[in-house]
Amino acid sequence: QDLNKAMELWLRAVELGSIAAHASLATVYYKGQIVKKDGKNAKYHLELAAMAGNEEARYNLGVLENDNGNMNRAMKHCMIAATTGHDLSMRAIKQVFELGRVTKDDYEKTLRAYNDSVEEMKSEDRDKATAALQSSKWSDCLH
Repeated sequence: QDLNKAMELWLRAVELGSIAAHASLATVYYKGQIVKKDGKNAKYHLELAAMAGNEEARYNLGVLENDNGNMNRAMKHCMIAATTGHDLSMRAIKQVFELGRVTKDDYEKTLRAYNDSVEEMKSEDRDKATAALQSSKWSDCLH
């Protein structure tokens, strides 16, 4: 019952333009949760979320492309996500670079963009929030 209601709400949220709902539906379709596994619908929702700037969806598109044997497309998705500071994407690129399947130039260019993005996102408040999350002391985040 609750899962069906979740599906109904995600579909409604998508109609209203929710990018997060697209990403959630992609996971549901990819894993075959609630509905029958459907790679085509998973990819559709991932693409919409990724085009709207959801870096996790972009990374997951890379995973999907890799699963389908499209390593070049997979790495392009991961490179795009990494340039926004997405850690898993940068790690994936590093691993594939170490296997010799990403050029040194592409790796270095992506690493520079990743580092620039991470540096731009740094702030004292963000560091406090991260530390509080890691220590489970929410009161440390409050001013």
